Amino acid sequence: MPLYDLYRRFNLLLAEFGGCSKEVLYELFKSLCLSLYGSQLWDLDVSRIAKICIAWRKCVRPLYRIPGTTNCALVPVICDGLAIDKQIYKRHSIFKTRLKCFKCIANIQNTLLMLKTRFEYSKQFSTVSNALLIFKTCFKLFKRVADI
Repeated sequence: MPLYDLYRRFNLLLAEFGGCSKEVLYELFKSLCLSLYGSQLWDLDVSRIAKICIAWRKCVRPLYRIPGTTNCALVPVICDGLAIDKQIYKRHSIFKTRLKCFKCIANIQNTLLMLKTRFEYSKQFSTVSNALLIFKTCFKLFKRVADI
């Protein structure tokens, strides 16, 4: 998540909806500015997460008119939410748990096979599943040629 994009969206939010209540502004902030899509796959480097936390607090403080001298640990409590680092870790752990459960059910060692199996089980005919089926066919042909 590029931080400059977070700040840009936050400033646009304040410009457009600055007159709304703090609760409405926070909900708009979460939905419009705070893009955690794909955060399950982020590198959970401590320094990167710390930068995201700082940016989150810099955006949330003006929404609730929290002074800069307020302890950082109190900001999530004031806005009745989960701190951004906790949200990222929670999403990451849920993703890993689901991935492990799926591996146990399907008994799969390889990520490519796991994706292929997931799309075949779900019977979805999406672009990805079609690509995996094409890959499977090409792999079988390559294997046959190699065996000769």
